Amino acid sequence: MLEVQRPPTPTRLVTNIDVGTVLPLPTTAMGLAYLAAAPAAERAQVLAALATRDPAAAPSWREAVDRAAADLARQGFVTTQRSWGREVNGVGVPLLLGERRALYAFHCAGPSAQMPVTLMRRELGPRLAAMVVEVGQALRRAAPPRVLPPERHEP
Repeated sequence: MLEVQRPPTPTRLVTNIDVGTVLPLPTTAMGLAYLAAAPAAERAQVLAALATRDPAAAPSWREAVDRAAADLARQGFVTTQRSWGREVNGVGVPLLLGERRALYAFHCAGPSAQMPVTLMRRELGPRLAAMVVEVGQALRRAAPPRVLPPERHEP
């Protein structure tokens, strides 16, 4: 499930996303949070695949992921500034559920003028990290999901 909170005004920012929206992994808070928490082999595989698409950008993406991993270890969240080539800042936090072998990423993004780096580091990042801890605890208490056998639908 993807929860999207939109502003109540008709002037929306360019970051409106819906279920199925594809976000760039190495340049968004959500993508960096995911990659920073991913197992090393998976991270390397993703970065190698991305490098085939844009070899010139690959070194900067690796640096961004390395910085994100260091930030995640130090402060519990990652941040991005002016991502997507726009005036968009973001903060991201991963959630690893090892017992379910699942990795999720949560993020909050907004206009850089209204979401400065100091606000992200002092308030939004810690609050998002705390929320993700609560979500993880709730998921760990919940019964594991049941996987149903596939059904064949014939109209």
